[in-house]
Amino acid sequence: MEVAYGKYIFKPLDLQKTYLQTVNKGWDITPIYNNGKFIEVPGIVASERSTGGIVSNADEQMIFLKAFFAGKLFKKDYLNSMQNWNDTQFPPIQYGTGLMHCGLPLWH
Repeated sequence: MEVAYGKYIFKPLDLQKTYLQTVNKGWDITPIYNNGKFIEVPGIVASERSTGGIVSNADEQMIFLKAFFAGKLFKKDYLNSMQNWNDTQFPPIQYGTGLMHCGLPLWH
């Protein structure tokens, strides 16, 4: 999975501060505390590899989002097919293929 992320996303977009968290990888962000107790985030994030195990910063997240919606990671026509919205049990939330629609457009 790490190789695929690097080959298809991180390297083409030159994302230097974005990586897939692993148990053995250091944690290079501000520690997170809840009621004064340190939360062991690296282990949690490493266990969520395909559902959010990527660590990044705001600048590189914007680079990714702009490339995603501009069709730089795949054919732009594919984005249209990802927006075939399906209703959920919690209106107005709808899901497409890898996208969530919250009733209001989040991009133009």
